[in-house]
Amino acid sequence: MDKLIKLLRQAYRLESSQKDTIAELGKAITGQSGITRSQYLEILHIIRKHNLAVEDWAEIRALVNEPLAILDPISSQSWFTSTPLHCSKRYWEQIGIFFKEFHKCQCAICESQKTEDEIDVQELWQFDDKRKIQKLICYYPICINCQNYSYMPSDPDGEERQSFVEFFKTINKWSTEQANDHINQALALQKMRDQSDWIVDVAYMVNELKTQPNNVRENIFDHDQKQSIYHCLKSIQEDAREDYNLKVEIDCRFSIF
Repeated sequence: MDKLIKLLRQAYRLESSQKDTIAELGKAITGQSGITRSQYLEILHIIRKHNLAVEDWAEIRALVNEPLAILDPISSQSWFTSTPLHCSKRYWEQIGIFFKEFHKCQCAICESQKTEDEIDVQELWQFDDKRKIQKLICYYPICINCQNYSYMPSDPDGEERQSFVEFFKTINKWSTEQANDHINQALALQKMRDQSDWIVDVAYMVNELKTQPNNVRENIFDHDQKQSIYHCLKSIQEDAREDYNLKVEIDCRFSIF
């Protein structure tokens, strides 16, 4: 743990926009015998962002006291407000290239080395179930296979569920019982979160990625294209309400309109 805190101190000196985040993270892990999955993925991002030298990454990974491969029970209320919607397609592609490069296309979950086409970037969310706020913490690299098992349909068939069980048994070294318990708990949490309207906080995109509201998409779309996109989003919103009984609102805080 001492080596990890030393690395965070180095990152703090190099950091410009997220010093408070690093300070809070360092304070949180001080005195702990291990780190959570969320802390690990955030630390992974910080260390690789600043290209800090790590003698033995396995030593840091061994500090993680939670399984890395999990189902991410995101409320269906926020499915239509994912972070790519808050910036232009061109900018989002640049973000993906940027993260893939400094993570060297290595999956944070299974540690496999992939090609650029086989790796993606995924949001790390923090959920405040009391205030119903879903906050973007950072992004982490994930291979397509692990990504396919990070979200599960609310009512999977037997064969589909079994494929998830086998995946978790392989990656997390779980028993069948442990894998099924995790799936049941994640589906129950998903159902509970689906009952509420959530605020999606993507301030990280402004603070860290310099995505400016009403600015990033400037000069990328003309008026007719903007109108077309607007009506497309409205159609998605209406379909979500009619087909899935979801209360979806278009968040224009980072819009092109």
